[in-house]
Amino acid sequence: MRWRDEDYLGFGRRLAQRHEEYVDSIESVHTYVIRKIGEMEEPHKANPVWILGKLNAERPEKYKGTTPQINIDARSISAELAQIGRAMLPGQAPAQAPTTEGGAGLSAGAEEV
Repeated sequence: MRWRDEDYLGFGRRLAQRHEEYVDSIESVHTYVIRKIGEMEEPHKANPVWILGKLNAERPEKYKGTTPQINIDARSISAELAQIGRAMLPGQAPAQAPTTEGGAGLSAGAEEV
């Protein structure tokens, strides 16, 4: 929209400032709630997850975690477990389990039987 692109009368700048103030107030509420939870007799009953959800939505660059990406698929895990199982059968010589992408297999660190 043209009015956003031109920031007519500084509306966009003022809106961004007000949003920052709003999110800062949510952070203040979060700090207060956490402090009060620490003073409770049964803090395990308190649940401030709603505040964290709001902070994740409003300031994701600060509050949203990252999920590690693992390059393993179910088929490779299944094949590796089957090979480990066969190696554990009586009368079978232990075999070296295949490794997944990246060189670390499920059997890394496992003891031979």
